[in-house]
Amino acid sequence: MVLNYTSLAVIAPECQRRYAVNISERKKEILKAIIEDYVETAEPVGSKSLVERRKLGLSSATVRNEMSDLESMGLLEQPHTSSGRVPSMKGYRMYVNELMESKNLTPQEMEPINRFIGLRIAELDTLLVRASKLLSELTNYTSIAITPAARVRFARFELFMSEPNSLVCVMVTDTGIVKSKLLRLSRPGDEPGVRALSAALNTVLAGHHDMTDRRLDEIACLSGEGARYLPAVVSFLRECCDSLSEREVIINGASRLLTHPEFRNADRAHELIEYLSESQEVSKLPVPSPESVKVLIGPENAVSELRDSSVVIASVPLNDELSGIIGVVGPTRMEYSKLISHLSYFTRQFGIRGDDNWKDRKT
Repeated sequence: MVLNYTSLAVIAPECQRRYAVNISERKKEILKAIIEDYVETAEPVGSKSLVERRKLGLSSATVRNEMSDLESMGLLEQPHTSSGRVPSMKGYRMYVNELMESKNLTPQEMEPINRFIGLRIAELDTLLVRASKLLSELTNYTSIAITPAARVRFARFELFMSEPNSLVCVMVTDTGIVKSKLLRLSRPGDEPGVRALSAALNTVLAGHHDMTDRRLDEIACLSGEGARYLPAVVSFLRECCDSLSEREVIINGASRLLTHPEFRNADRAHELIEYLSESQEVSKLPVPSPESVKVLIGPENAVSELRDSSVVIASVPLNDELSGIIGVVGPTRMEYSKLISHLSYFTRQFGIRGDDNWKDRKT
């Protein structure tokens, strides 16, 4: 049965328009066979070997003519004049959109995911690290996990003078994270003003995650003379919020890239591994819709380092408010159907975990 991928939101509307091609059912069958052969062997596919391996019920000459047509449509490429054909990026996209069949995971393939979900890991960072590691092991690709950008709520503030020209600012979040900084003052401070500002911060910001202009004005009014320290304190608090709300990127199995023929070229592998090491760049990957799998093939990726690779990612529910991202990166010659099955099962099991009293846990 052909999987209805529309329900998984793996087909972006722009990809449907860009790669829309009308071809005969016979050409579709041949294209599907070529892609699956190439995924399995990593070798260009010739008409004779295809007929022998896939039992298409067609002559080698007929298949050769159809392959030539598919090449002229941009769905296949011929690396060398005397070689067989390989799928193009456009061919892979048609395969993902229309041709590949669903692959149900076997009980043996589901068992490690079920066992992992059963561990009942509460900490989000630990959960995603271990989920990413397991996905890399199950698929033999490099895995990516991206933590959600959490909203930080202020819980408590403490300000005190350590020296006449030095002010210590301490901020505590609702999750118990403590940030502090020594702020240098242009002129000596006064203890009453510092205490007034500290009290105003706790009165106005405690329990909130943002500093609106209205709240800052209220703090300035309540703190009186202490308002002169407010710009330096606010600058520090904004730094804290930015650092705490960054999405953390977890990469597992980067060395697995080297096991694929496409990355035997050291320069090509180094470029991709270097990109994966830049967490802020990886964190900019598009966020899939809830309960969906997104497939980005070659040039569909916005960054040049991924132009010869594919990224398959899914959004996973962690609690009522937060969702993370988990997925894999590897060559365009991927077994897409199996990858989508793994990621779809992961997201379903995370959802079941969330329904089983997990969404009430504080992390």
